[in-house]
Amino acid sequence: MVLPLFSANGLLSRLTSIFLGFAPPFLLLSIGYEAVFYGALALVLMAWILFENTVLYLSKVKKPSSSIKIVEDHLTLDHDTRCLQLSDVRIHLIFMVLFNVAFFGTGNFASIASFEISSVYRFITVFSVSTA
Repeated sequence: MVLPLFSANGLLSRLTSIFLGFAPPFLLLSIGYEAVFYGALALVLMAWILFENTVLYLSKVKKPSSSIKIVEDHLTLDHDTRCLQLSDVRIHLIFMVLFNVAFFGTGNFASIASFEISSVYRFITVFSVSTA
C-alpha cells in the first residue's frame, strides 16, 4: 500500500497505482461481487475526472480572447483565485453521488446485522491436532 506513493506523477498513472494498491486488501475482505464493484467504481471515477478535464479544456478553448479578458476581470480576484460558478455545482453533486455510492454501494445496514462468520475463516489459522 506504500508503493503507489512512488508512482509517476501523471494523474491517471497515480490514480491507477492508488486503486491497485488498495485492491489486495479489498479483495481479501470481499465475499462476492464486491470486487467487481471496486473495479467499476475505479473506472467511473477515472472517467469522471477525464470528463471534467475535457469540459474545462473545451470551455477555455471556445471563448474568444476578448470575452476571456472580460470574464477574467469579473471572475478572478488575484492571480490564481476565481469565484464560484454555476458549473461548480455539477462537480459537487456528482462527487456527493459517487461518495454515497462508494460508501453504501456494496451493501446496507441490514447486512451488518446478518454478518456471516464464514467470510472471516480465511484469516483464521486452524491447526490440526491429531492424537496418535
